[in-house]
Amino acid sequence: MAPKKKANTGTPTIAPGLGRLPADTYDPNVQHFKMIEECLEAIRDHPVFGPNIDTLDPLPLVPAVAGDQAGFLAPLDNEALAAARDSGGEYVCGVNLLWANPLESVTPGVPIMAKALSDHVHRLMARGPKVVEDRLEFVYPQDIGARWRKCCPEELQHAVIMAIHERIVLGAEEDELLQWRRVVLSCPAAFIDLQTEEDIYFHATNKRVKAEQDYRLLTHKTTQMIFDVYNFKVRKELVCGTLTDEELAYLYKTRLLKVKRSDQEASKEDKDRTSPGTIKACVTVYEKMFTHEKLRDVVLKAEQDHLDESPFASVHKLNEIVGMCRQSVVKMQWLLLTTMHRFETMNLSAREFSARNLQGAGTKQYGLVFLRQREMKLYLLGPFMDGRNFVSSAKEKLREVFESRDSYVNLLRPLKDEDTEAVDCSWQATWPNSALKLLELIESACFAVEGQDDATVRLAMKNGKNAQELLHDYSPYKDAIADIDEELKKEMKKIQEAGAVDDGDAIVVPAAAAGSSGASGATAVSANSGTVEDTVEAKREAAARRLLKSYLVLESEEDKKSPSLLASSLSKHHLLKAAQQHGNCIVLFDVNGFGEAVALARHGTTSLTTLAPNEIYVVLNGGRTNNQFASKHFGVGPGVGRSKCKGSNIVWREILVTFTPDSVQNRKWRTSKRALAAMKCSQKMFWWFDASTDIPLKSHLHVPGNNGCDMMGPFVLEPWTSLPCMAYELKKTFWGKRRQAVGGKTVTGDSDDEGAEQDKSEIQEDSGITNEEDIPLPDVGGGRGTAKTLPPDCKQPVNYHEVPCLLWESVMHATSGSQIIDLTPQTGRLACWAVTNRLGYIGVTGTPAQKEYIEKEVFQAVIDAMSDPSSKLYAPSLADPGKKRKKTETSGGQTKVAKTVPKPKPEAQPKPAPKPGAEETAVLPIGDGNAEPKTGEMSAKLKAMLDAAKLKNNNTQE
Repeated sequence: MAPKKKANTGTPTIAPGLGRLPADTYDPNVQHFKMIEECLEAIRDHPVFGPNIDTLDPLPLVPAVAGDQAGFLAPLDNEALAAARDSGGEYVCGVNLLWANPLESVTPGVPIMAKALSDHVHRLMARGPKVVEDRLEFVYPQDIGARWRKCCPEELQHAVIMAIHERIVLGAEEDELLQWRRVVLSCPAAFIDLQTEEDIYFHATNKRVKAEQDYRLLTHKTTQMIFDVYNFKVRKELVCGTLTDEELAYLYKTRLLKVKRSDQEASKEDKDRTSPGTIKACVTVYEKMFTHEKLRDVVLKAEQDHLDESPFASVHKLNEIVGMCRQSVVKMQWLLLTTMHRFETMNLSAREFSARNLQGAGTKQYGLVFLRQREMKLYLLGPFMDGRNFVSSAKEKLREVFESRDSYVNLLRPLKDEDTEAVDCSWQATWPNSALKLLELIESACFAVEGQDDATVRLAMKNGKNAQELLHDYSPYKDAIADIDEELKKEMKKIQEAGAVDDGDAIVVPAAAAGSSGASGATAVSANSGTVEDTVEAKREAAARRLLKSYLVLESEEDKKSPSLLASSLSKHHLLKAAQQHGNCIVLFDVNGFGEAVALARHGTTSLTTLAPNEIYVVLNGGRTNNQFASKHFGVGPGVGRSKCKGSNIVWREILVTFTPDSVQNRKWRTSKRALAAMKCSQKMFWWFDASTDIPLKSHLHVPGNNGCDMMGPFVLEPWTSLPCMAYELKKTFWGKRRQAVGGKTVTGDSDDEGAEQDKSEIQEDSGITNEEDIPLPDVGGGRGTAKTLPPDCKQPVNYHEVPCLLWESVMHATSGSQIIDLTPQTGRLACWAVTNRLGYIGVTGTPAQKEYIEKEVFQAVIDAMSDPSSKLYAPSLADPGKKRKKTETSGGQTKVAKTVPKPKPEAQPKPAPKPGAEETAVLPIGDGNAEPKTGEMSAKLKAMLDAAKLKNNNTQE
């Protein structure tokens, strides 16, 4: 490194020249230059321009062939260029725009303002393909054939390239593109006599200064100036050694043009490079702030988006932030992000956030206020929270959410309203009141962008209060803390009264309304979360709503106009995201439940060529002999003889699900006599899953066998009287387009209305199977029926073909499922089971009416489960005392009747000792001889009667 030379006079002597930036210097334009390369490739690929567009000669003023394009000005002439170079003057001509390397910069490492460049691109496209207003500038080459050195800013060249690419993408006509080709091949250029790299640097910098009035695109913004000054200092010191701030300012003072700017005050304070204070501020900000990626990205993004309107558009403001935070990266990040969030939400302007307001301590002081709010956050998440008995899961979540400004925006409160739906706040659903109020306190005291309590913080700072004293001594914070302590006392009292602490979802602890703290709107039940929980019933209902927010999601196909809209809506829900991460996610499709029959419409599901390792598709075929519907609706078929789906890593399994014959026969109302021999007591179930999916071997839950065999059952089909029913008119609205006809002709050819009763009698006579209870349901032989055949108020099963929920419980157990995506929710019985067992359930209903019906059913099931001691949701403090009392009275009445005719118990007598010599016999604990037999056993008298009857029957046959 060459030594620095100094003279004795006041004028410094500095060696000329600039070095190259070190290779490890941060380059903020990497992505921008990649984009320029992509634009150039697209231009070369277009036939109008061709692959050699960047090497073509410029267009002549007069074309040699009539009809060819002519240039805007005379093209380059090498002899004229040499003569102009020897004379020391400028030489102006027309050149190919791409002869100047667009990936080269005179000031490397200085960020290009994308927004300013984009604005100029739109200006060029609106202006049309005309000659470039400015000119390219080159240094005279020492040899005519040598590489040319560009000495002008690169933004104008980039703007023309981006404008041409944009017109190609938008499908411009060939005639317009030919005119753009003329712009490229006849670009104004000038050759200038510059001797050193330092001369080239100052020439380009002066061009940016002169362009302020015409091309704001070229004018350096604050961050650009900081990068430029620092990089110039580094390059200059490679040549002449260490330079002071005064020496750098002297260089700028002697080499920069003096141009009166429109923003004179800003120029004096922020952009006057001739001031040693400005140079010092640029170097300090770069070294203390811009060397840290997190801080640099915040400031760069603000200026890229808002240019001179950025709240950080002042080098002295940034320098003040560095000093205020004492060079602490964490503090600077907090202050920058807080400022940016308030600015983006229109709660703080760039003028209000001035360097003067940062330095002062008056009513408009913001920097110290923001830093004090950070101290308040650290106290609340630390000593305050650890010193109180908050739920441990709430503590962990609070620390995660309020770790930083970014985590707060991403996990709780997005800055834009349109992003709110994508944020999952369902974790608040089971929180106690104390935790929710602590969340509100931290948010309002430390993160709120409205700044409604800034005056309180300023007053406490004026009185010398630290963060802890501020929170405990000043309203509204001290009032909020008092409320939190009161809620903690109430919750502890409730727990002591209940006699146990539930470590599950803390549902035994009454919680405040989740919606008031920002619970996600993507839930199944729309409830008034602001209801005051004054009674046990209100608390129970509020707890049920919070539980549904955590475990239930329903979407209606009818509300979404296309499968893509439905998929987009589902993707926003937290349960779908959880299903993709935790445990096996079971996607159910029950053909029995897609309407009343098996005539399916296209479901819109894409082919299953790939599945996630935890995703299992389960399809019950409804007893169909032709299973091509699986290929039609899911893109895969059983594939006879193959264990994997063709062209994928998906494993396929076929399982036979069986039902008891009696239960199947009880549902066979409209069947002819001959149909008995063909009565189907089984259906096929298909599983599709990735080969890496973990399905451990285990026994079935409700039936014999295990999940390693190809059979599951038998299950008992409930009679129609036990299925959920509703009025015929409501049922049509419930199913909507999914409802299909039920009934039709029997095997003998009789219609259902004519032959149903006769067939039923014949089957009962031949088979011996009788219905102990006549099913009071109307015949529907005509299918959907009309107003004449079925009155609107007659009751029907919602789904005649519904299988028992025990089947799906067994499937969930066999597949180790933890989440359910149900494409055929039917009456919601599976949803009730899932939610009451704390399993996530996502249902895709056919109509809004079906969605509303299932919501009500699940809500009532959760309410009942809270009072059921055998349920996982049982909560003693929320149980319904009326239900408990009713059960007690019923059992007490039965006991009372049993005691009306009591049987005398023999008095207890001492057991006689065995006589000497007598055989010892075992004494069986069977009680006294008058005791009645237990349930399921026969008395000795009844056994004797049966034996006598059998003996008599045998004698008769002989």
